[in-house]
Amino acid sequence: IQRAIIASPHAYIVMDTVATPIEIKSQYNISSVTDNGAGNYTLNFAQELPSDKYYVVGGTLSDNNNAAGTIVHAVSGAYNSGALNKTRKAVTVLQWSKKTILDSKEMYILIGGQ
Repeated sequence: IQRAIIASPHAYIVMDTVATPIEIKSQYNISSVTDNGAGNYTLNFAQELPSDKYYVVGGTLSDNNNAAGTIVHAVSGAYNSGALNKTRKAVTVLQWSKKTILDSKEMYILIGGQ
């Protein structure tokens, strides 16, 4: 018999990235959000994560015009000459739809792992 290990998330956030400044609707262990441009955000953790081996999953609320079929993902390396990161202190996430980076009325990010 295999047993699943259920753990609390390391962090989560629900935010409106169309608003200026970004409106944080709900969060856990996120100290701040840096807006790096359309669809590009760095989530700064209030408490450092125990490891840099964690998952990031996300989604958005569709507005029938822009956000339908969006993909949210964490990236490390370079993108548009800007440094993106996935460390114990922060993670940069991008939101895509139809090969375009964009903002969304509601964006949901969950971070968990080791």
